[in-house]
Amino acid sequence: ADACGMVVIATFFYWKHALRLEGGKTMKRIAEEVTGWLLDTGRRNILIDVFNEAGERWGMDAFAEENLHRWIELVQGTTQGGRHIPVGISTLGGNALPTGRWAELEDISMPHGNGLQPEQLGAKLKRFKEGKEYQKRPRPILVNEDSVFVENLEAAVAEGASWGFYCQGYGSCYQDRTNWKAQDREDCCDDLSGYQTLPVNWGINTPIKKAFFDRVLDITGGE
Repeated sequence: ADACGMVVIATFFYWKHALRLEGGKTMKRIAEEVTGWLLDTGRRNILIDVFNEAGERWGMDAFAEENLHRWIELVQGTTQGGRHIPVGISTLGGNALPTGRWAELEDISMPHGNGLQPEQLGAKLKRFKEGKEYQKRPRPILVNEDSVFVENLEAAVAEGASWGFYCQGYGSCYQDRTNWKAQDREDCCDDLSGYQTLPVNWGINTPIKKAFFDRVLDITGGE
């Protein structure tokens, strides 16, 4: 993985699953032990997203926005040979951005772009970069979840951010700018859309997938 330039973003918790755990103490232990395990691999191509889409819907004080910095500190304080794994917490889509101590401490910022038109995404990234926390300590910005629209990719790259191709696939109950509920799941593996709804065809087998990978090829100058 290191040789080919792949970077893995390890997400620890999502709200639907966190609600099944036994509260903050259990999650704290999980975060510490999984961070330690990732350090033990010796890999340096790993990033950590503690909570996918942190926000009010977590419904627990330990995960309220004003307390998210404590989880960043926990991961940053789990070290090996003086090294910690770069860590951040991803936001919801729309206008949500990291705030307060959360924004001050994270090593990487991961604002999601779900639901935004390209001009709205560009404005959101500009607003974050103009904030005092980013101005004091610039860091990589990873829009690690957005949509299938290449124009949003262009908007993120124009602001110096990476971008997350979020391709749900038909036959799911999800709808953003694309209505993935518009048709049933495909019957044939060769025709399966998306990378989220199971089962998955990991190939570049649809026009939507191809448009994204073709543009990445153009941007990176690959062969």
